[in-house]
Amino acid sequence: LGLGGTVKGDGTAATTKEGAATEEEGGEEKKVAWGSWRWSAREAVQLPWAFWRALLVFSVLKVARFSEAFVTLHANAVGLKVAHLPMLLVATNLMQSLLTYPLGVVADRADRNGFPGSGRKFMLLGGFGVMILADLLLVTAKAPWQVFIGYLAMGVHMSMTQSNMKAVLSATMPPNVRGTGFAISALAQGIALGAGNFMAGRLCDMFGSAGAFWGGGAFATAALGLGWLLL
Repeated sequence: LGLGGTVKGDGTAATTKEGAATEEEGGEEKKVAWGSWRWSAREAVQLPWAFWRALLVFSVLKVARFSEAFVTLHANAVGLKVAHLPMLLVATNLMQSLLTYPLGVVADRADRNGFPGSGRKFMLLGGFGVMILADLLLVTAKAPWQVFIGYLAMGVHMSMTQSNMKAVLSATMPPNVRGTGFAISALAQGIALGAGNFMAGRLCDMFGSAGAFWGGGAFATAALGLGWLLL
């Protein structure tokens, strides 16, 4: 027998109070299917202002982080052969894989030895500055090797910011709403990234392949200013 029933002496099932209550409420027990999802604003309002400030800064930065397709487009425009374009991505990812861990250690040690959060803040601000430098290098690039240097600088930027952004966001969220916080962060930054790609495409159409990096540099500068004030 299932829950909510007992057996009489004659073998028939007798309904308990719990079973009767279920029948009185509607005759059918309500079931929640696996994978069902319900949004509640109560979780979102539990996120502190520090989370929303950090999310604003990182969303502005995401607008500047448009697709690497615009880098390869610019590299091809200044003379890099199509067969050599994957080398840009390989070099940048290699740079990021080599630097992310040691730079994260530096940020953590600075937090332990100084004011909590200061190490990650200044690592992030330094990364924003490196992105501005990378955009300037790409805007002024007239030869393939110059694009290569600019995109390596972009890899340094990713090493300084990618993991530290997640650490900063996580530190602002109460444990009971951390999943909600990361979901909101992913949604906001995804929208920002889409807006950044649209902006980059429009600027390329208007000003050529270097136009995207003018916009990227502008939003990276805005993120640097907001980060200094809000983080």
